Order: sequence, then C-alpha cells, then structure tokens
Amino acid sequence: MNARSNTRQQSFHFCDRKSLGRKVALLTLLIACVGVSVSQVPVKTVESVKRAVVPILCVRFDANHSLEFVYIVGSGFFINRDGHVLTAAHVIAGLNTYGAQHQCSGGIYIPLTSWKDNSTRLKPFEIGECISNADTDVAVCKAKSNPFLDIDVKDNISALTLGSVAAYDDGSAVAFTGFPLEFVSPVTSKGYIATYVDFRKELVIDKNTWPGASGSPVYDERGIVLGMIIKRGLDEGTGLAYARPADSIIEFLREKKITAQQEDNKHRQPVSKPSKRRRLHTT
Repeated sequence: MNARSNTRQQSFHFCDRKSLGRKVALLTLLIACVGVSVSQVPVKTVESVKRAVVPILCVRFDANHSLEFVYIVGSGFFINRDGHVLTAAHVIAGLNTYGAQHQCSGGIYIPLTSWKDNSTRLKPFEIGECISNADTDVAVCKAKSNPFLDIDVKDNISALTLGSVAAYDDGSAVAFTGFPLEFVSPVTSKGYIATYVDFRKELVIDKNTWPGASGSPVYDERGIVLGMIIKRGLDEGTGLAYARPADSIIEFLREKKITAQQEDNKHRQPVSKPSKRRRLHTT
C-alpha cells in the first residue's frame, strides 16, 4: 500500500513565540554544554504503545467483497476495550472529504502478529459514527466490529491510559507514535515538553512532527498519555509539535459519556517537586 497523508497544513503564530524559542534554545544549549544526562522514553514502552496505535484511513470493498486500503489520513489510538479510537477532529473532517470524493469510508487496520514482524498481514476494520469537537480538535470514533473481541487480533492490541499534563514539568521526556507521511507501520519520535500554553490549552513539544501524525498519543516513560498531537509548527515554530492535553480530552469524553482508561493519580509518584507542578485552569 502506498499511503499518503492529506492533513491540512497551516502556519501557527503565538504572541510569545520569540520567548518560547529562546527558552527552548537555551535549554538545549545548557544540556549540551553541561553534559546533563536527560532521560528518554524506553524502547519497551514504545513497543507497548504501538499495540494501541492505529492509522485512520479510507477503505472500500473490492470486487471480492474484501476491504481495500485506499488512503491514510491520520493517526489514532484505542482508549478503551469497547473499540473507541481517539483522533483529531480535523483528521475526521479530512477523512469525510476524501471519502466523498473517492467513494471510500473510514477504517483502521491492525497487524495479525506484531509490528516487529515485517511480513505481518494487516486486518482492516470499518469505523462507524465519529463524534468531533472542532474547537478543541478532538474526535472519537468506534469500530463497527470490536477488535478486542476479534479472535485474529485481540491478543495483539491494548488500550492506552490517559493521565494529566498537570503532573509534568517542562523538560520532561515524552514520545509520540503514529502514521505520518507514507509509512504503513507506526513511527515514533522522542522529545521533551517545552511548555504548556494554558490559555490555548496546548502542550508544546520540543520535537518536529509531520503530516499524518495528527491523532498520535503523546506519552511518558510508562506509556501514560498526557496529550494528543493536533498540529506542527511552521515558520518561527518549525521544530515544535503541539498537542491537546489529556485533561481537555478527558473532559470531552466525559461530556460525550464515553469511558476511557484513566490513571489513578492518588497512587502516583510525583515526577518533580510538588511546588513546581503546573496548575491547570479550566473554563
């Protein structure tokens, strides 16, 4: 399959972009000069997260009534064992536009074995109704046939747990995994939290991303999701990725009465001194 992403590109500008750029550059310089050892998300965690990540694509039935892959639009991930997939609202908007033009419908696919097996076969699933919020750029869809009950793939998939961005300081190591560009298997990027822009409800990641990565989970060293990729920086913001924080996602899911796996913060060890943990202001 030769897949391309059609995620719409825009240039995003922030009133504090110069100070943010200086902050990121200074942090990078200090790490390089002082030789500070900075942790990263381990490979074991990445491999675990891959079990929950899926591409959002257009599919159609061929002459033999088998599903045919047509086009990868973006990324998504399972948030529960009922078959709900979280993604970006603009990914679903792009899927609907492309589907109307090319007579295909929304779908995902899952490997029959493991992503480590380069020869693994892929099993497609159609997705049904999607609920979106264009303002927050968050959407959730449900597979028509629950993959967690499918004998062929149920042992190869899992759902991710949502946490809270409030528990993480700037400089915390994160990673995000999805299906950007023409890749038909998951692609992972590792970076660090640059800052959290409260009035925009956006988590800024000091790592570039690419078309098709929208809908990818942003997670910590344990695989806990603290955000979802929604856009990439252009012009002055080149080299940065922007994510909707898990806190906003949880609020959206609660309003839609959709359950998701959530971290029990009562038993969580803080990643930094409590006095430095960021405060979130909801509206």
